[in-house]
Amino acid sequence: MVASSDGLAGNARVLAARELGLPRAPVIVADHLSESEKQAFAIADTQIALHASWDNEILEVQLELLRQEGMDLKLVRLRRN
Repeated sequence: MVASSDGLAGNARVLAARELGLPRAPVIVADHLSESEKQAFAIADTQIALHASWDNEILEVQLELLRQEGMDLKLVRLRRN
């Protein structure tokens, strides 16, 4: 999460950490940014997710490792097509 005194980006990361039962989540404080820079950062952060894709082979390996560790994969809320 990237935070300033009035919030910024990473709400989904915080919700995911809560759902996983994590007591803490890493935060980068960005109080040094101007209001315009904060807005630009928030837009760019959203765009990253919109343009993301999966490497399905790597994803399968990672999911299998999580299964072997006993992770409840319902927590990742991955939808299969």
